[in-house]
Amino acid sequence: MTRFRCLTRRATEMLYVPIVVVVGFAGIGMLASDHRGWIPLVVIGVAALTFAAELLAPHEPRWSRRGPEFTADVVHAVVNESVTAVGVLAVPLLVEYAPLDAWWPTDGSFALRLVTGVVVLDVGVTMAHWWSHRSTTLWRFHAVHHGASRLYGLNGLTKHPVHLLAETAAGMTPLIVLGIDTATASALGGLVAVQLLLQHANVNYRVGRAGRWMAWNAGHRLHHVDDEVEGNVNFGLFMLVWDRLLGTYREPASSTRAHTVGLAGGRVLPMRYREQLTMPWTRLGAG
Repeated sequence: MTRFRCLTRRATEMLYVPIVVVVGFAGIGMLASDHRGWIPLVVIGVAALTFAAELLAPHEPRWSRRGPEFTADVVHAVVNESVTAVGVLAVPLLVEYAPLDAWWPTDGSFALRLVTGVVVLDVGVTMAHWWSHRSTTLWRFHAVHHGASRLYGLNGLTKHPVHLLAETAAGMTPLIVLGIDTATASALGGLVAVQLLLQHANVNYRVGRAGRWMAWNAGHRLHHVDDEVEGNVNFGLFMLVWDRLLGTYREPASSTRAHTVGLAGGRVLPMRYREQLTMPWTRLGAG
């Protein structure tokens, strides 16, 4: 490896997360109030940055090689982000019937509303995720996400639409009941997309002790190992705090199997999107 490549790799490892935090998280937070139409462009920009970083500083070089599942992953991303966008547009209609809207901090700063939204959403999605590994019915749909034989940025959006709706309902229903505003809901949609990129990125980024509390890629790789027992950890969407409370937290560096991901028992995920949609009704989905 040349000196230039070494420097480029090290710079990528150090700067990838700070850039995503500033451009992705902070950028979406600033745009949500008055310029929500720009949020999809920010997500696309973070995706492009992630794909570039995966080439410059891969955690696992073989995961950077495009596989036959790539087309299905792209379709998942387009379909699932479209579903999310429709859901955000429906928020004002649903909030009209919110029974506890007086509890939503409308008089506070947007930062307060956004932090409140992230925490409530994180708890709901994490619990739905945790239960998906314990419910045979939910696992059949969630198994599509775990079928990936390599982890890279786009994996986070590879979800069966039924399971996406289940997780979204678990996270958003409490917020709708509380009367969440459209700006905060829009920001949450963008933040989740950025977090999923960050969480699944095949980038050897360094975050120090923050990686023990934030649900980033080092910890999340353990969740994807192809073992039903060893992978039953680190369910958090944004944070690993809830895993610590559930007793499912595991140190990011505690496993030597983090390079072997996929479904347990040698099961293989179909490569075509249509086949992945029907997978929950086949033997492949049983877990």
